[in-house]
Amino acid sequence: MMSRAVFGNWDFRFRELLARLEPRFARKDLRLRAEGYLRGLMGRVERKNSWQLAEAVGDATPHGIQRPWAAPVGTPTRSATTCAAMSLSTWASPTGC
Repeated sequence: MMSRAVFGNWDFRFRELLARLEPRFARKDLRLRAEGYLRGLMGRVERKNSWQLAEAVGDATPHGIQRPWAAPVGTPTRSATTCAAMSLSTWASPTGC
């Protein structure tokens, strides 16, 4: 089980990631959908596909989950690169936090 200190640090790092991704999305609703998508990927959703992730965030279809990544400011590759770089720099540490 995670301690409160580890969870608190994880939440702080996740917020950092969201802040770094924020400029990639021109609209707040798209940023919130992207956040839901990322939470779904890291959560307890058994199968990490658009339908399962959409259900996890309460959507009837996967369109809302897919859309933020189809129309970010810049390119989808830039957004994915930002996400990957932040993930590696944060979670690849020896302590895992």
